[in-house]
Amino acid sequence: MKSFDRIDACDWELIEDETAGVEIKWWLRDSENNSWLFKSVTVKDGFRYGEDWSELIASHLAGLISVPTAPVQLAHRDGFEGNISQNIRPETHELQPGRVWMSSLRIPGYEPGNVRGRPGHSLTNICESLEGLLPPPNHEYPPSFSAYDAFCGLMILDAWISNRDRHDENWSVLIPLIPGEDKRLCGSYDLASSLGFNLHEEKLLRILATPRGIHMWAERGTAHRLEHVPPSKPVTLVQAAKASLELASEEARQYWLAKIDSLDTTSAAAVVARVPEMSEARRSFITELLSINAERLQNECRINA
Repeated sequence: MKSFDRIDACDWELIEDETAGVEIKWWLRDSENNSWLFKSVTVKDGFRYGEDWSELIASHLAGLISVPTAPVQLAHRDGFEGNISQNIRPETHELQPGRVWMSSLRIPGYEPGNVRGRPGHSLTNICESLEGLLPPPNHEYPPSFSAYDAFCGLMILDAWISNRDRHDENWSVLIPLIPGEDKRLCGSYDLASSLGFNLHEEKLLRILATPRGIHMWAERGTAHRLEHVPPSKPVTLVQAAKASLELASEEARQYWLAKIDSLDTTSAAAVVARVPEMSEARRSFITELLSINAERLQNECRINA
């Protein structure tokens, strides 16, 4: 099976720098006039983080469960390795991060940004804020799906890939710029903080050598970007996925439960196998993690369903 190629983006047009975040980010334009965000990987104390391959894998896994997500490719530019993710904002809309959208609605108790405990950034408030909005463009959902029904897919994806970074700027709504267009949930993006992207090889090997090591690592994955009351622990990512379904329509609940039941770990392993320059230990860790999280979702989300 052919490995994923690393795109040479050195000759792509530089549109502008992206100032959000700490890593190097550039908005680029390819030869077909598509805009892409280049994000460099983090290198700290000699260790290369894996944001490029984690987001690449996550984007392909999202497709396996019909979650609209920005296309991602490995890339390099000006001596930096990273990935490029395609701009999924339609020209007919502006993109408002959840932080801006929820603030504009003046939801009681909501405090935007990186506030301890993430007050107000709860599934209940997110559901309320998305009332009346439609799913992302080019979705494959049933016609009755609401924006929140689609949002549940983000929570299920996060639980599957151990993505703990679904804060109020990592989901967005699309606001129409011209009459006749609808307000919509935006597709998913910025999935790099997943699949143990920041695990040093030595720690990864210790986890693999520990009985039930990957299980224990997976179970420590919490939805700490959602509202919780410190010092109590946030719920796990799987518990958050289940809680999201409890607020969804009945049709959406059954739709997502069917998706969970059919999580294809064989296809997921095939995606992981295509990533170049990855140790076999890391491939084993990621493949087993996806299998474990799929089983956890299947077991926990079916309770009282």
